[in-house]
Amino acid sequence: MKLIKLAFEISLPIDRYDHIYEKTWATPFKNKYLQVSAYQRNSLISFYMDWSIKEDHAGFMLEFDFLGFGASICLYDCRHWDYENDCWEAQK
Repeated sequence: MKLIKLAFEISLPIDRYDHIYEKTWATPFKNKYLQVSAYQRNSLISFYMDWSIKEDHAGFMLEFDFLGFGASICLYDCRHWDYENDCWEAQK
């Protein structure tokens, strides 16, 4: 379930997406991870914010792009949501 989702983008009509950097860390909180990424893509300028609960990899994401370069930071839950039982799936 999306609690908040904001997005704005002005992009070029080309197909480009290249990872420059990506790093993920475990946090002191159970099942929570922090991920930082940098990339190149076709956006001249963009902003994206997403906060979700009760879905796969629920959490908070913030993303900025400027002149083809972008960065994102994400704090998310590593578990998957069981939609039939309305709870987290059991870890295997």
